[in-house]
Amino acid sequence: MNPRRNTTEDMEPLARWAGRALGELPEPRAPHDLLAGILERVRRGQPTPWHRKPWVEWPVALRWASAGAAALFLALAWIEGDAVLDAARRAVRGMDAWRTVHEAGSGILAVASACLGAAARAWEHLPRPWFLGVVAALMALWISLLASGAALWRLLRPTP
Repeated sequence: MNPRRNTTEDMEPLARWAGRALGELPEPRAPHDLLAGILERVRRGQPTPWHRKPWVEWPVALRWASAGAAALFLALAWIEGDAVLDAARRAVRGMDAWRTVHEAGSGILAVASACLGAAARAWEHLPRPWFLGVVAALMALWISLLASGAALWRLLRPTP
C-alpha cells in the first residue's frame, strides 16, 4: 500500500491541464433538426380538439347527436330515396356535365393532333440529326423548367 495519499497540491496541475484542454474544445453545436423535433413534441403535447379525434372519443352528447342525425338521414333516404335520386338526376341533366366534358376532351385532342401533325411535317422535311437535336433540346428545356420550378417551390414555400 502506498502511504502517500493524493492531496490538492498534487491535483492542481491535472486540474489546470484539464481546464485548459476543455477550454480549447469547440462549442458544441445542436443538430439541425433539433428545433423541428422540439416544436413537433410541443405540438403533439397540445390537446386535440374534439372534432379531430376519433368518433368514439367525442363527448357523449355529440356522439348521440351525430348518431341521431345519421339515423334521421338514413331514414329520410329510405323513405324518400326515389325522390332524392330523381332530384340528383335532374341536377346532373341541368348542368349538362357530359357535354362540358366532351367539349374539353375534344379541345385537348385537337391540340394534341396539331402538335403531332407539326412533328410529322418536321420529321419529313428536316434532316434526322437536326430533328433529333431539336427534340433533345426541347426535352432538356422541359426538364430544366421542371427542375427550376421545383427549386423555386422548395425555396419559396412556407416552412412548417
